[in-house]
Amino acid sequence: MPRRIPLLLLALLAGCRYTFLPLVPKAAPPPPAVLVEAELAEAEGSVRATLWVRRVPEPGYLELRWYRGRTLLWEGARFVEGGEVLILELPREGEGPYRLEVRWQGERVLVRPLGTPTPPKATPPEWRGS
Repeated sequence: MPRRIPLLLLALLAGCRYTFLPLVPKAAPPPPAVLVEAELAEAEGSVRATLWVRRVPEPGYLELRWYRGRTLLWEGARFVEGGEVLILELPREGEGPYRLEVRWQGERVLVRPLGTPTPPKATPPEWRGS
């Protein structure tokens, strides 16, 4: 009987342990993500775009596209290494919704709209039954 008590105690305590070590994992570095901020300011006949390139995983090209609705008005690329400010003068042709798209290695990382979109002229077919 006295031998069973330590074995029973050992069996109970064996289930009360952590399943991984170390108990608190070490801090990991941030993921290699692209961090770009943009501001659009209207001027007479153009739009001034200011881009702050905070972080890029490696030096490379930012692809920039400027749209009015669905129409591509301007396209370009700028070489960046991170920690830079880019200033662009973009064409403005009348009223309507505009947007600036910024891409890194083919992936869209930022979309900055300017203006308000216009509603569709015709009711979409999926809305007619409602």
